[in-house]
Amino acid sequence: MFPQAVLGLTFNMGALMGYVAVTNTINWPVQLSLYASCFLWTMYYDTVYAFQDVKDDVKAGIKSTARLFSRYTEEELKEMPLEERIEMQNVEKQRILLFLRICAVSHVVLFYVAGHLKYLDGPFTLACLIAGFQLVVQSSVIEPTSRQACWEAFVANKWIGLILVTGIIVGTITQTQKLSKEKKMLLERRTALDKR
Repeated sequence: MFPQAVLGLTFNMGALMGYVAVTNTINWPVQLSLYASCFLWTMYYDTVYAFQDVKDDVKAGIKSTARLFSRYTEEELKEMPLEERIEMQNVEKQRILLFLRICAVSHVVLFYVAGHLKYLDGPFTLACLIAGFQLVVQSSVIEPTSRQACWEAFVANKWIGLILVTGIIVGTITQTQKLSKEKKMLLERRTALDKR
C-alpha cells in the first residue's frame, strides 16, 4: 500500500471525530465528504513531498505515489536513446500531473460539498474557488524532478489550508448573521400578527 494513502486514511480521522466533538452530532454526508476531501488533499501534498525522496524510495523498495507512474527504472531510461527517454519522461510527468490535478480538484469539490451541506455559502464558496485555482495552477507547473520546486509546492499547501479555514470561519459568521436577521424578521412578523 502507498504510504501516502495510509497517512491520508489515518491522519484525517480527525475530520470524522472532530466534527462529532464540535457539533455533538453525527452527519455522515458532511463527515464523509470532509474525510474524503482531506484524504485527497493528503494524497496530493504528500505525493508532492514524496518526489523529493523518490530515489530513496526506489532503494528502500517503498511503493510511494511518486513512483506510481514510473514504468522504467533510472537504469532502463539511461539505456534508451535520448529522444525515446525524453518522450518517456514527458509521458510519466503528464501522468503524475494528471493524478495531482485529479486529487486537487476532487479535494476542493468534496470540501465544497461538505460546506454546502452545512449551508455555508458566499465567503466559503470564494475560499474553495481560490484554493482550487491555486492547487490546479500548482499541479500544472510543478516539476517532479526538482527537489526545490517540490519542497516549495509542499510548503505552499499551508496557504491552501489557511484559505479554506478562513472560508469556514467567515462563512460560519455570515451564516450566523443571516440566520439572526431571518429570526429577527420572523419574530417581528409574529409580533405584528399577535397585535392584530
